[in-house]
Amino acid sequence: MSEFASWGPWRRRWLQWLARPHADVWIIAVAVLLVTPSLGVGFAADDAMLRVRGVGGPRFDGLAPSTWDLFVFVRDDPQQRASLLDGGMLAWWVAPHYRLGFLRPLSSLTHALDLVLWPRSSSAMLVHSFVYFAAMLAAARAVFRRLLPPIVATVALALFALDDARGPVVGYISNRNALLMATAGFAALWLHDRWRRDGSRAAAVAAPASLGVGLLAGEGTIAMLGYLGAHALAFERGPLLTRARVLLPYLLVVVPWIAAYRMGGYGGSGSDIYIDPSGDPLAFATVLPGRVLALLGAQLLGPWSDFWLAWPRGIAIALAAWYAAVVAITAALVWRRAAARGVAGLFALGATLACVPLAGTFPADRLLGFVGLGGAAIVAMVLVGKPDAAPPRRAERGALALLWFVHAVLAVALLPVRARSMATVREALATLDRTVPREPAITEHEVIAAFAPNDGPGSYLVFTRIADGEPAPIAARTLATSTGPVRFVRVDERTLRVEASDGLLTTPVERMVRSLRVPFAVGDRMPLSGPDCGGTVAIEAVTDDGRPRVVRFELPRSLDDPRYLWRVWRREGFVPWQPPPPGGSETLAGFDLAHAAAVAAGLEP
Repeated sequence: MSEFASWGPWRRRWLQWLARPHADVWIIAVAVLLVTPSLGVGFAADDAMLRVRGVGGPRFDGLAPSTWDLFVFVRDDPQQRASLLDGGMLAWWVAPHYRLGFLRPLSSLTHALDLVLWPRSSSAMLVHSFVYFAAMLAAARAVFRRLLPPIVATVALALFALDDARGPVVGYISNRNALLMATAGFAALWLHDRWRRDGSRAAAVAAPASLGVGLLAGEGTIAMLGYLGAHALAFERGPLLTRARVLLPYLLVVVPWIAAYRMGGYGGSGSDIYIDPSGDPLAFATVLPGRVLALLGAQLLGPWSDFWLAWPRGIAIALAAWYAAVVAITAALVWRRAAARGVAGLFALGATLACVPLAGTFPADRLLGFVGLGGAAIVAMVLVGKPDAAPPRRAERGALALLWFVHAVLAVALLPVRARSMATVREALATLDRTVPREPAITEHEVIAAFAPNDGPGSYLVFTRIADGEPAPIAARTLATSTGPVRFVRVDERTLRVEASDGLLTTPVERMVRSLRVPFAVGDRMPLSGPDCGGTVAIEAVTDDGRPRVVRFELPRSLDDPRYLWRVWRREGFVPWQPPPPGGSETLAGFDLAHAAAVAAGLEP
């Protein structure tokens, strides 16, 4: 260890501990131990959707029972859309052909098993996920051991396994697919290297098969093609076309999968959050640079990528510049300190290319499994350095110290905290639910959030209660969301006009079910809900980018009918509200995103 004499005493001890026999086993065990605080979180967000869709579980109109297709949420089906509008899962502004569904039969089957064996135990389901977490770490270890020197491989495993970004993945039951995808994807890369460098015929067959298993777990496995392509550049010889031929066996798996995906109607459309690269390549190209930078920057140094879509434009531009600087500085450190630049290039290029398909959805640290494989490897190579490298310069020492602190100290401390991050999501979605009575009589009422930060609290309320076996209202609807002030004018007994100076749907987070690429026009009319509940929405004015600015809501009953339970969002959360009398009006302040972020970070009460 004399070559690491330039390390400080604490870092030397850390390296010496990692050099011990069986350190890899201990790392995996510690990682699993650090995510166990998630056991007390309970069900959250889409977990309720899986529970109401499980065979034999409680029913919610519009979400058909399934065993192997649990991740199809909204089909391009008018009848299903009407049912989901009835129950309030879809907001009135949903795009006409909005759809969202993913081909994940293998992941679905693991949840179906949960729902048979322990349908009410979130802890048992999380323990089930812990098994796949350990398997994913074992697969990552195999890749690192295969491609990196022993001590660098162990450091890389520690950085990957103990990264706080693993917390949101393991602690969210519905995100188990990410663990299954990564396990199979990492195994494919390990087998591919055995095939190409050792000449293993069994691995030549098993590698594409492993990629296929990963695709059955989830579409994100396609990100591994970036690593496989980077491997061809690093280790194959000859012209690019010759190198690319080694990827043909994977195309024999991927092409039929894409065909099945398209024929089955999977994917998304009509959303500003989920963007299909093949369905809308221009929109995808527009968001691609920012989302890739957010994922890479969050992996290498932070801050977390989860809030990327929520930042105001000025902050987002500044943050993108920071992420770009982090990526550039890391690349310079890799060039100076990595012992094997070819392998470093493989991991760096693989991580970057992996971001491309992941950019089809909103950036979030739970997506960093594939990115983290390469990120952990290159950070490990930078931290360990070349055995014969010159002593680092002052600026370089500062950068190394920061990387060491963020990845080896801060990340480990945050892992158990972020393993419980779904508790925060659950509480945010429950802000409306907490104001709604739980007595049996609630089943005769509709909840109307006249103003809300977004449609999430309303869309999750009914089926979450059904999944929990609690009395649920007929529906929970949202009328308006905006970060600017909104004026409510009572036109007559049954009609409410909403005037938003900044327009409605001001941020991408509010446009989950309606993209700017599906603009509104003056005169548009649509149902407030499905045919079982009634009500109409008329667009009277729009913004320059096609968002509603003045909207007229006509309900089938008087706005004062006791069937309706009105709520609005104020700075402290949802509160009871009543529409003004006919001819009257009331103006509400827009959603204060900065305050909400400060509360979520614990900076404000």
